[in-house]
Amino acid sequence: RWKVLMDDGSGKMLKAANLEVSHAAAPSPSSAPGSTPAVSSTAVPGGSADAFEPGVRVRVKGLQSRPELNGCLGTVVEWDAGEGRWKVLMDDGSGKMLKAANLEVSHAAAPSP
Repeated sequence: RWKVLMDDGSGKMLKAANLEVSHAAAPSPSSAPGSTPAVSSTAVPGGSADAFEPGVRVRVKGLQSRPELNGCLGTVVEWDAGEGRWKVLMDDGSGKMLKAANLEVSHAAAPSP
């Protein structure tokens, strides 16, 4: 399941099958006064040069335990500070949590819905 911050400021846990990538602008956090985001910050500690951000298209690389995922494409959803990994919605609809070292920016277009 994926943690999703709703427009009203609430958080929901949703299955990848119930999500689709939206290109609509997210509301600013100040739009829900007094609310605290239900998801982790998208900022990576230390501001690493290979930091990603939500919405960026990525390609998986260098996985040894799941080499069949190398070369697969997805879209960054959020940074999970507790896990130290990026949550990525893969083009096949599955969700993966991957280290920045196993991701590279891709300029491939997202698949059509």
